[in-house]
This record gives sequence, structure tokens and C-alpha cells, in this order.
Amino acid sequence: MAKVSIRLKTIATTINLLIPKGDWRPLEIFSRKPIKEEQVIESLSGRKLTIQIWRPEKPAKKSSPALIIYMPIIDGASDDPRLMNLANTFARAGFVVASPWRSEDPFIMNLKDIDDVVSTVLF
Repeated sequence: MAKVSIRLKTIATTINLLIPKGDWRPLEIFSRKPIKEEQVIESLSGRKLTIQIWRPEKPAKKSSPALIIYMPIIDGASDDPRLMNLANTFARAGFVVASPWRSEDPFIMNLKDIDDVVSTVLF
């Protein structure tokens, strides 16, 4: 796949983020569909976390930049279309994206949430 200028990739990424649906998705023209994986880990908080990971099909030669998207209070966050769009778009742009999701008490936020994010980083 030919290298695409950073400016063109930035514009395409912005369009994908601003217009999450539709037939015209410019980033999809010159990027491959990211690989999505799921891992279940035990958090430092003692809770079980399901971590969804999106990564480019072919990672960069060195380490890839990474993002953690943590959305514990959105109903059905693991399948939320906004989360899926963010993760897919950034993975297509070259990032590794991780999104931890806990199954128990998803609408209650407390200090254990910090341990969940730290556990995701350590993973």
C-alpha cells in the first residue's frame, strides 16, 4: 500500500470522526480494516475486565501509539456505535486502541475505576 501524506490521513481521520456513518468513509479508501481482539483480565481492583483491542493489521516497524478509551457509564459501551467508530478510526490511523469494560455495576463509578485503567495500561 502506498504511503499517504500525513495531511491527507489527518483530514480523512477527521471526516471519519465527524461523520461516523455513511457510504463515504475516506480513511477506508487507503487503510485496512483493523484487527479486533478481546481479552479478559483481572484488574488491580479485583474485578474482571473485558478489554477490547483494535490494532492496525500491519503495525508500525517500531512501537505504535496507543489510546485507552474508558467509557464505564455508557449503556452497552462495549457495542456502542460511538465507541466502535472512535476505535476503528484511530486503529485505521495507526493507533492501538484499548477499551476496558467491566460487566458488574457498569453505572457506578468509584476509585476502583483508576485500577481498571492502570490494569489496562499494564496489560
